[in-house]
This record gives sequence, C-alpha cells and structure tokens, in this order.
Amino acid sequence: MSIQANSALYSLLGVVWGGDARNTFGIPNLSGRSPYGLGQARNSNGAVVGSLDWQIGYLYGTDQYTLSQLNLPAHVHDAEFTPTYTGGNETATPAYVKVSSAKATTDEPNGNILAKSWDSRTSSIDYTYIQPESAGTLGNLAGVGGGTGGMTGGTVEIAPSGSNAPFMVATPGAGVNFCIVTSGVYPSFN
Repeated sequence: MSIQANSALYSLLGVVWGGDARNTFGIPNLSGRSPYGLGQARNSNGAVVGSLDWQIGYLYGTDQYTLSQLNLPAHVHDAEFTPTYTGGNETATPAYVKVSSAKATTDEPNGNILAKSWDSRTSSIDYTYIQPESAGTLGNLAGVGGGTGGMTGGTVEIAPSGSNAPFMVATPGAGVNFCIVTSGVYPSFN
C-alpha cells in the first residue's frame, strides 16, 4: 500500500508485513494461515506450553512436512532370505543368517554382520552392520532355517516401510474476517 495515501495506517503497522519503508508498506495476508495471539501459549495455570514466542508479523509453518527417520516410531522389518542352489537341488534347507544384538558401527555390508541399528536411548538409527570381531555372540535371523548341501549363497531382502510422502499438518484455528480501515477516526494510544 502507498505510505503517502495511508499515513495513519502506516504509523500503526510500519513495515512489519512488508514494503520498502519509503513508498510502500504491507498489510497482513492470512491466506492459508491461522491467526495467533502475541506471546507464548500458556495453559490454564499460566505455565508456558510450547516453544514459540509469537511476535507481530511472525510467520510459521507450512502446508506439508516430510518425516525423517528420526520422526518414525521404533520398529523392525521382516527380512526374507532367498537361497541360490547349484545343480537344481532346490530341496535343500536355507542356510542360517547370523545377526548380532550389538549396536551397529558401520554402513558397509561387505564382510560385516547385520546388527542392531535402532538406539532407543538416543532415538536414532546410525548404522546397519558391525565388524565380525566386535559382533559378540551371534543369533539366527528369525524365519531362516539350517543349511544343507546344494546351496551356494543367496540374498536377504528387508521389506521397505513407508513411502517418504509428505503429510498434511493443520493447526487448530477459526476463519476470521479481518478488516483494516483506511478512513475514519485515528485510534487513541492511551
């Protein structure tokens, strides 16, 4: 808006909502936003809740967020072992897949052993594998049986979970028609 044509309104708003402070200034645009009172939110006992301290002109939030691994709840995935055989001997029993319950220390799979990747104390997923000399006592991966002749190797596939899709975040609020008048009585500040 023009400062020259709306000097009284400019004296109230300044350039908090935009403008160049020489010729123009902005007015609030609440399209797609909920209005919030100034200061920090408080509960019925007067204690501060939340960490945002709303100031005039402060804009926060977005329509969509994408979860990262840190946002996901602790969970495990099924792993499926598919053996490969020589000479058509497909009646052989799959081999054991050994895993460690020790905390994983590397992302390098070659020559290493599957290990515990979720750390509940830090709520983080750091690595997936551990070096054999650090693995401790090994257990069998659930659902994989003992091996006999004819099998030459195989692959382990871990079922993916999630699709990394954004999700809607809607804040509580009410639609309010805000009006700013550009003519009338200038407000008193006392």
